[in-house]
Amino acid sequence: MTQPWEKLNVVLGAGPVGRALVEKLVEMERRVRVVTRSGRADVPGGVEVVAGDVSQVEDIKRVCEGAGVVYGCVGMTYENWPDLWPPMMKGMLAGAESAGARFIFMTTST
Repeated sequence: MTQPWEKLNVVLGAGPVGRALVEKLVEMERRVRVVTRSGRADVPGGVEVVAGDVSQVEDIKRVCEGAGVVYGCVGMTYENWPDLWPPMMKGMLAGAESAGARFIFMTTST
């Protein structure tokens, strides 16, 4: 039986948390796709990087296709949180659900 993490691991965001996670997943020889708004990220070789906007449900469903696990590693400044967070969370959850993937939200503690 294939475990979720043995499928595609989709990392939403390439900030400090996302990059650290990607490095660990690569070290564990997992297949990884990183999603950023620009479609660019400083990641190890062999990691797929695609453009996607987590606040756009159809866009994020597309980039999560084939995922076993979706990691929400997006961040923003707190002054924008009330306006930006609800559509971003809606998109992240919709992407994971559409792929039948597990969703894990990751953040830093301050």
